[in-house]
Amino acid sequence: MLSQKLKEFNFKLLYNIAPCGYTLAKWNDKISAECVLCGQVETLGHMLYECHYISHICNMVSQGLKIHVQ
Repeated sequence: MLSQKLKEFNFKLLYNIAPCGYTLAKWNDKISAECVLCGQVETLGHMLYECHYISHICNMVSQGLKIHVQ
């Protein structure tokens, strides 16, 4: 079950169709397109690595695992 969900998530990332604020706001006007952490437009790229709050978490994970996360 878990591996199937990971496969589906990876597929959505690969084809840039994972849900984010920007795409969800197009379908539903009650959903904000802004990032809840920093207030910028929440695109898939922003959600994964452009938001400075997320990049801080990635840096902590990189240091903890002793690998470079991009």
